[in-house]
Amino acid sequence: MKKILMLVFSLGLLTLVFSQEVVVKKYVVAIQDANVRSMPSAQGEIVFVLHAGEKAELVQDMGTWLKVRGMNGAVGYVWAKLVRVEIEKVIRSAPKAVPPSSPSPKPVQRAVASPKAAQFGLSFNFTYALVNPEDFNANSEFYQGMMDYLASAFGFSQEGRLQGLKHLLGGEVEMGFYPTKNIGVGLGFSFNNGHVSGSTEVTEPTGDYMQISQDLKARVYGPYIGLHFVVPTDLISLEFFGNAGYYFGSFNREYPSSSSSGGSWTSTEDMKKSTFGFGGGARLNIKFSPNAGISLSGKYQFIKFSDIEGHYEDPIESFDGKLYAFESNTPWGWSLITGILETKPGPDPDIRNVRKAELNFSGFYLSAGFFLRF
Repeated sequence: MKKILMLVFSLGLLTLVFSQEVVVKKYVVAIQDANVRSMPSAQGEIVFVLHAGEKAELVQDMGTWLKVRGMNGAVGYVWAKLVRVEIEKVIRSAPKAVPPSSPSPKPVQRAVASPKAAQFGLSFNFTYALVNPEDFNANSEFYQGMMDYLASAFGFSQEGRLQGLKHLLGGEVEMGFYPTKNIGVGLGFSFNNGHVSGSTEVTEPTGDYMQISQDLKARVYGPYIGLHFVVPTDLISLEFFGNAGYYFGSFNREYPSSSSSGGSWTSTEDMKKSTFGFGGGARLNIKFSPNAGISLSGKYQFIKFSDIEGHYEDPIESFDGKLYAFESNTPWGWSLITGILETKPGPDPDIRNVRKAELNFSGFYLSAGFFLRF
């Protein structure tokens, strides 16, 4: 009887000491490398990176974002589309009634330092410029002035005037670095192509007329440095920026002319110049993922090429040197002459300089493109 009581007591003690326990745990497994951020937003600082195939404990399902705890104990938020959820059931025996002989020390949770949300970015945009025609081609003012002079001095009549800028198209590629979520710097390269054309018909009192046209094509490109200030949100961010760069310009202009008497000739100018330029504006970034999206921007750019050098040639003569617009002293008075390249340090004594050649790319630029950030 005593042995039976001891057996029952032992079985009861074992029941108190050990019991089975079912533990259900939920994990997330990264489908691809995923940033775990300090808040449920793409603008949150990166706490740690969950590489493809790695697990983290699921703490809370918030729909678009999941709160997770990494293997090192760090807690953060990950975008739900970058991971899949797995459920794991564990059946184990755990001590119940018998307290441990000595208290177990609690594990020390070390604070995980959150690195700055430094990002590299690459952006590309297509540009269309609304440039003032007179700004773009200030030298055309002298050309038109000569037409006006002929009309007033000799009674010529004229029809048509120089058209302004037909188009200015181009784009930009920029590599940016964002040490914080609000400030960024960038190094970019811009390229633009412009086209100006127009024609004027000058008719003498006798009825004879002369058709004078102008066709100018310009290419401007160069590197620039930009400074960015970003106002971030989850899906849309507003970005203010300014840039300065060194731009290279190449200009080719033709003056085809013809008269009613049957004569025709063409004058050409091939010009090159480099200069500094400045710009600034605002950009709207629209994200379709945490690290990619499209952008729409507007900026005012100021690039002024003056005192241009190049080569001028017509059927009679040619010049190399600096381009000037000047007036020439003739027996009939001062006559406005434009677009002549002089090799001399300055105009001849009987020529007074009016204004050096000037070609500007100043105006309002509209751009649209895409961006990536890592």
